[in-house]
Amino acid sequence: MLQKRIDDQPTISREMIREAEQILHRHLKRVGLKHTAQRDTILRTFLETSFIAWCVRKIQRLGLPPCIAR
Repeated sequence: MLQKRIDDQPTISREMIREAEQILHRHLKRVGLKHTAQRDTILRTFLETSFIAWCVRKIQRLGLPPCIAR
C-alpha cells in the first residue's frame, strides 16, 4: 500500500471545528458546566496545535529538514 503524501491530508475544516464544539457543548451541559467563549478558544487552539504537531511528525518521518515545516 502506498504512503499518502502529507499534502494529501485534509486540514481542519470549519465543519470539523463545529462538530468538536458541539461535542464539547453537550459534554459541558451533561456535567453541569457553563459554556464560555474561553472554552471554545481553548478547544480551537487545541485542535489547531494538534494538527500542526501531526504535520511536523509526518515531515520528520519523511526525513525532510525541519526548515520545510516553517
